[in-house]
Amino acid sequence: MRRPTELNVPSLAPVTITVQQAVAISGLSRATIYNLFNQGALKPRKYGTRTLIIYSEFAAFLHGLPLAGEDDR
Repeated sequence: MRRPTELNVPSLAPVTITVQQAVAISGLSRATIYNLFNQGALKPRKYGTRTLIIYSEFAAFLHGLPLAGEDDR
């Protein structure tokens, strides 16, 4: 019987992340994440006491930031 050389496990991106995970992923501060909630730039979700962020929305926000060195002309 042949042994498989690798597992066929799909790579799954998270559906939601916590504020702590958003801080770790982005390098933004916790205060900045909450300011983005208050500005409406990010929409927090609540499950019990946990504050969650939809990962695809967070990624889209980060991708929408201007590139370093771009002028606002």
